[in-house]
Order: sequence, then C-alpha cells, then structure tokens
Amino acid sequence: MKKLTYILLALLLCSCATTKNAPIRQRHTAEVKKASLTLKTDKDAFTLHAAMQTVLDSACIISVQPIAGIELIQIRATHDSVTIIDRTSKRFARVGYDLLTELSNRKICYKEIESIATGAHLRNSQKQLKTQLELTGHKAELTITYPRIDLDEPLRLRPERTEGYQMLSAEEIDQIFKK
Repeated sequence: MKKLTYILLALLLCSCATTKNAPIRQRHTAEVKKASLTLKTDKDAFTLHAAMQTVLDSACIISVQPIAGIELIQIRATHDSVTIIDRTSKRFARVGYDLLTELSNRKICYKEIESIATGAHLRNSQKQLKTQLELTGHKAELTITYPRIDLDEPLRLRPERTEGYQMLSAEEIDQIFKK
C-alpha cells in the first residue's frame, strides 16, 4: 500500500510538472501580437510595439518591445494590482489601483486595462484607439493600433519573473512619477 501511495504521488507530481507550461485551455482569451503604441506629448512623440495577452476576468500581460521583439517593459494586471517590470534596469514595482488613480487623476481599474488590452473599446471595423492621458499633471495622447486580435485561442501566459530584480519602494515610485 505504501508503494502504491508513493507511485500515485510521483505520477501526480510528474503530471503537474508537465502541464505547468501547457497553454491555458480556457475560452475567453484575447491576444494582440503586433500592436503599435504611439505616445505624443508637448515635447515628444514616439512609437513602440507591444504584444498583449489577456485571459478575461483573470490577467492581462502587456509586453512593450521597442525593436525585434526584445521586451523592454512588461505590465501585468490582475484584479488587485498592477506589476510593472523594467527589464533594462532590472527593477519592478507592484502598485494598487488606488495609486494609479491618484497619479492619473482618473479612475483606473482592472476592467479598463482589460478593455484596452483586448480592444474592447473599438467599434465595428475600427483598428485604432485614441485616448487622452494625464499623469501627475503631464498631458499626452496615446494611440493604440490593433492590427489583429485573436479571440478564444489557447494562451501560454508566462509566469512573472522578478528574481534578481529590485522592488521599488513607494517613495521611489512617487519620485519617478513626479519628475
């Protein structure tokens, strides 16, 4: 009986390990592979590329890639917080929606981020979303171009990897946004 228990436990552990990287077999997903983000301020304008993956009512991952698919910044939104991972500086910050609302003078919640990541704001055959932003008093216009949105496809959401990264304190986050 002991041997049978160990064999069943070993099989269970092995099966868990093999499904860890398997696609999420869940409906209600959205993926945008080659979105274009253009940010215009009073002084500057620049365009970045992004990939956005969403499991509806669960998690959104926005990967900002300036060139050749190399990730610069990753934004992971869940119902309780947003994690921003800066790959170049090896830093990350985990903030609640109350802080984002305070910094932007606009109510920000998970549903709004999910709506942007899935293109839910788009009407009919529209492929661009334009929105006005304000962050700590600085105004900007953000244009997101969605070339194609794949719905209800199995996704492979990568785990959050922040080992070896410095977590920013609330004071450091405040200083970054007040510059």
